[in-house]
Amino acid sequence: MSATMRMAIMGGAVGCLLLTLFILKPGWKRPGEPDTLYLWDKAHRRLVPVLLYSENIDSGKNRKVVILAHGLGIRNSDYAYISSHLAAKGFIVASVQYGQPGDKEPDRSGNIYEALKPVWDQSDQSILFAIHYLKNKYPNLDCQNLTLIGHSRGGDVLALFAQEYPEMVSKLISLDNGHMPLPRTIKPQVFSLRAYNTTPDKGVLPTPEEQKEFNITIVELQDISHIEMCFGTEAQKEEMIRYIDGFLNKE
Repeated sequence: MSATMRMAIMGGAVGCLLLTLFILKPGWKRPGEPDTLYLWDKAHRRLVPVLLYSENIDSGKNRKVVILAHGLGIRNSDYAYISSHLAAKGFIVASVQYGQPGDKEPDRSGNIYEALKPVWDQSDQSILFAIHYLKNKYPNLDCQNLTLIGHSRGGDVLALFAQEYPEMVSKLISLDNGHMPLPRTIKPQVFSLRAYNTTPDKGVLPTPEEQKEFNITIVELQDISHIEMCFGTEAQKEEMIRYIDGFLNKE
């Protein structure tokens, strides 16, 4: 065998090894560390990055799934304190980066709902694509009783998702969304934490009468601002977790 041929074979072997390492690397993680998925939505020609927090995702049946949506200008990794906590409790948490660099902000000079609705629709398509991917890859996941957690714009996006796909959603947790009205429904159950320094648009929050009728819980936080919901102190994060856990434990 010639030296040139031996070099070609060795080069091919190294190339295959590197490709294998690239494919297998997401499974090599420390406890609590997420897998990073880069999904390509061909129909909408859009990249959908997902941080997947889980413990033994292949084990068990009807594993409960949480979809987490970030706020405007915030990364999906900035909510790791929520995602890691819920994964440790047995949930499968998909933190979806629905917003992408280069996305243009709509003109807000007119009706804010009409301006933002196309953005929410596009974001929901990315989230729906990620859900379908997870269900196909992991048939043991329960993707028909989702828990949705969204901060700021992510709360708007998931409030619309819960309205459009109620048959897929068990619970909606809005972390201070400001523009999309929260669903007035018994199912999905609706819970919202409100920052002390923001005021939502008229009609976003249900009236006291609607809260009673649909068993909706609204909590006004006294010492957590809008941005501190993701970048707060450890004490503030612990308070957020206590409220989230309390709602998830509610039947």
